[in-house]
Amino acid sequence: MFSIADIDKETRKRLYGQQKVSTVEDAQMSAGSPMFTEEDVHSTQHCLDIILRSVFVSKRISKDFFSAKCHEYALSQGTLPLQANTFGSNLMRTLVKGNITINRFLEALNVLGMTLADMQVTVKSSHGADEKFSVQETADIR
Repeated sequence: MFSIADIDKETRKRLYGQQKVSTVEDAQMSAGSPMFTEEDVHSTQHCLDIILRSVFVSKRISKDFFSAKCHEYALSQGTLPLQANTFGSNLMRTLVKGNITINRFLEALNVLGMTLADMQVTVKSSHGADEKFSVQETADIR
C-alpha cells in the first residue's frame, strides 16, 4: 500500500480542491488511472461486470489502489509474497476481460473490504410480467 506522500503534490491539490476526496484513503483510491471508466461500464452486457464496474467508477478506484489492495488481501490470506503478486495480476486481468463469475465478483468486493448485503434479480415472463427475487427477501421468509 502506498501513503499520501506517494501521490504527487499537483494531484493532491487537484483532488482536494475539487472536494472529491476527504481522507487519505479517498486520495489513494483516486490517484493514478482508473481501473474502469463509464465507457467500460457501458461496453459490456454481462450483469456482474456492469455492477462491479459501476462500483469501481462510483468509488473512483484506481489500478494502483486495487493492485495494492489485492496484494494486501492475498498476504492476509496466508499467500506468499510472489503468489500475492500473481493473485493480483490474475484478478485484475479477469475483471478487465469481463464475463466474471459470481465467485470473482465476491472476491473483488472482499479485496476492497466490501461485502454483498443483498442481490436482486428481476425476471420477465413470456407474458411480460416482471417478478423480483432478492436474497434479503428470501432470507426474511425463512
